[in-house]
Amino acid sequence: MARLQILELPEGVDDERAPFVLVVDEHVPQRYITAGGAQFTRRDPFDGLAEKIGARAVVVFEESIEIPANEIPVDAAGYPVRVRIVADTTEFEQALAEASEAASRVRPVQREVDQMDRITDALGFDRLRDWDEIVWAIENALTPGSAEKGGE
Repeated sequence: MARLQILELPEGVDDERAPFVLVVDEHVPQRYITAGGAQFTRRDPFDGLAEKIGARAVVVFEESIEIPANEIPVDAAGYPVRVRIVADTTEFEQALAEASEAASRVRPVQREVDQMDRITDALGFDRLRDWDEIVWAIENALTPGSAEKGGE
Protein backbone atom coordinates (compact mmCIF):
# COMPACT_ATOMS: atom_id res chain seq x y z
CA MET A 1 0.00 0.00 0.00
CA ALA A 2 1.34 3.43 -0.91
CA ARG A 3 2.49 5.82 1.83
CA LEU A 4 2.01 9.57 1.80
CA GLN A 5 4.64 11.86 3.30
CA ILE A 6 5.07 15.61 3.32
CA LEU A 7 8.42 17.23 2.70
CA GLU A 8 8.38 20.82 3.92
CA LEU A 9 10.35 23.30 1.84
CA PRO A 10 12.00 26.56 2.99
CA GLU A 11 9.58 29.48 3.00
CA GLY A 12 9.97 32.27 0.49
CA VAL A 13 9.15 35.95 0.88
CA ASP A 14 5.84 35.76 -0.98
CA ASP A 15 4.62 32.48 0.58
CA GLU A 16 1.33 32.78 2.42
CA ARG A 17 1.71 29.27 3.81
CA ALA A 18 4.64 26.88 4.11
CA PRO A 19 5.49 25.28 0.74
CA PHE A 20 5.67 21.50 0.59
CA VAL A 21 6.10 18.52 -1.70
CA LEU A 22 3.87 15.46 -1.45
CA VAL A 23 5.97 12.29 -1.51
CA VAL A 24 4.20 9.03 -2.43
CA ASP A 25 6.33 5.96 -1.94
CA GLU A 26 5.73 2.21 -2.16
CA HIS A 27 3.40 2.93 -5.06
CA VAL A 28 2.43 0.00 -7.24
CA PRO A 29 1.37 1.17 -10.70
CA GLN A 30 -1.88 -0.25 -11.99
CA ARG A 31 -1.84 -2.71 -14.84
CA TYR A 32 -4.29 -2.12 -17.64
CA ILE A 33 -5.56 -4.93 -19.80
CA THR A 34 -7.26 -3.87 -22.98
CA ALA A 35 -9.64 -5.89 -25.06
CA GLY A 36 -8.43 -6.83 -28.50
CA GLY A 37 -8.31 -3.83 -30.80
CA ALA A 38 -9.51 -1.32 -28.19
CA GLN A 39 -7.50 1.83 -27.85
CA PHE A 40 -6.57 2.90 -24.36
CA THR A 41 -5.02 6.10 -23.16
CA ARG A 42 -3.13 5.71 -19.94
CA ARG A 43 -4.07 8.30 -17.35
CA ASP A 44 -1.67 9.24 -14.57
CA PRO A 45 -3.59 9.23 -11.25
CA PHE A 46 -1.28 11.94 -9.88
CA ASP A 47 -1.85 14.38 -12.76
CA GLY A 48 -2.92 17.77 -11.42
CA LEU A 49 -2.83 16.59 -7.80
CA ALA A 50 -0.19 19.17 -6.78
CA GLU A 51 -2.40 22.05 -7.90
CA LYS A 52 -5.44 20.59 -6.15
CA ILE A 53 -3.75 20.26 -2.76
CA GLY A 54 -1.52 23.33 -2.99
CA ALA A 55 1.78 21.42 -3.16
CA ARG A 56 4.75 22.55 -5.18
CA ALA A 57 5.04 19.06 -6.65
CA VAL A 58 4.07 15.42 -6.21
CA VAL A 59 6.89 12.87 -6.35
CA VAL A 60 6.04 9.18 -6.73
CA PHE A 61 8.39 6.25 -6.04
CA GLU A 62 7.92 2.48 -6.24
CA GLU A 63 10.47 1.89 -3.48
CA SER A 64 10.36 3.08 0.12
CA ILE A 65 11.71 6.59 0.75
CA GLU A 66 12.53 7.89 4.23
CA ILE A 67 12.44 11.62 4.87
CA PRO A 68 14.65 12.40 7.90
CA ALA A 69 12.58 15.45 8.85
CA ASN A 70 9.52 13.22 9.31
CA GLU A 71 11.25 10.81 11.67
CA ILE A 72 10.38 11.13 15.35
CA PRO A 73 13.31 10.33 17.64
CA VAL A 74 12.50 7.65 20.22
CA ASP A 75 14.25 6.59 23.40
CA ALA A 76 15.30 3.03 24.33
CA ALA A 77 11.76 2.20 25.47
CA GLY A 78 10.31 3.33 22.13
CA TYR A 79 8.68 6.52 23.43
CA PRO A 80 9.10 9.82 21.58
CA VAL A 81 11.97 11.91 22.91
CA ARG A 82 10.88 15.27 24.24
CA VAL A 83 13.41 18.06 24.36
CA ARG A 84 13.07 20.98 26.75
CA ILE A 85 15.20 24.05 26.18
CA VAL A 86 15.74 26.43 29.08
CA ALA A 87 17.14 29.80 28.07
CA ASP A 88 19.45 31.89 30.24
CA THR A 89 17.62 35.20 30.42
CA THR A 90 19.62 36.92 33.17
CA GLU A 91 21.15 39.49 30.80
CA PHE A 92 17.74 40.21 29.30
CA GLU A 93 16.18 40.63 32.75
CA GLN A 94 18.98 43.02 33.79
CA ALA A 95 18.52 45.10 30.64
CA LEU A 96 14.76 45.14 31.22
CA ALA A 97 15.24 46.30 34.82
CA GLU A 98 17.59 49.08 33.68
CA ALA A 99 15.14 50.19 31.00
CA SER A 100 12.28 50.16 33.50
CA GLU A 101 14.30 52.26 35.95
CA ALA A 102 15.20 54.75 33.22
CA ALA A 103 11.54 54.96 32.19
CA SER A 104 10.48 55.65 35.78
CA ARG A 105 12.91 58.59 35.88
CA VAL A 106 11.43 60.00 32.66
CA ARG A 107 7.77 59.67 33.70
CA PRO A 108 7.69 62.63 36.19
CA VAL A 109 9.29 64.92 33.61
CA GLN A 110 6.81 63.75 30.98
CA ARG A 111 3.97 64.35 33.44
CA GLU A 112 5.18 67.95 33.93
CA VAL A 113 5.44 68.50 30.18
CA ASP A 114 1.91 67.13 29.71
CA GLN A 115 0.61 69.46 32.45
CA MET A 116 2.40 72.41 30.84
CA ASP A 117 0.80 71.50 27.49
CA ARG A 118 -2.68 71.46 29.03
CA ILE A 119 -2.16 74.84 30.73
CA THR A 120 -0.75 76.57 27.65
CA ASP A 121 -3.53 75.12 25.49
CA ALA A 122 -6.15 76.40 27.94
CA LEU A 123 -4.58 79.87 27.93
CA GLY A 124 -4.23 79.92 24.15
CA PHE A 125 -0.41 80.09 24.23
CA ASP A 126 2.07 78.21 22.10
CA ARG A 127 4.25 76.42 24.63
CA LEU A 128 7.37 76.57 22.46
CA ARG A 129 7.02 80.11 21.14
CA ASP A 130 5.64 81.83 24.26
CA TRP A 131 7.65 80.03 26.93
CA ASP A 132 9.61 83.13 28.04
CA GLU A 133 6.38 85.09 28.43
CA ILE A 134 4.83 82.29 30.45
CA VAL A 135 7.82 82.14 32.80
CA TRP A 136 7.80 85.95 33.16
CA ALA A 137 4.07 85.92 33.98
CA ILE A 138 4.54 83.25 36.66
CA GLU A 139 7.50 85.02 38.25
CA ASN A 140 5.73 88.38 38.28
CA ALA A 141 2.53 86.89 39.65
CA LEU A 142 4.54 85.92 42.73
CA THR A 143 6.03 89.42 43.19
CA PRO A 144 3.34 92.09 43.29
CA GLY A 145 4.18 95.51 41.92
CA SER A 146 5.65 94.57 38.56
CA ALA A 147 3.08 95.57 35.98
CA GLU A 148 5.13 95.50 32.84
CA LYS A 149 7.27 92.81 31.27
CA GLY A 150 10.88 93.37 32.20
CA GLY A 151 9.95 96.40 34.32
CA GLU A 152 11.63 97.08 37.66
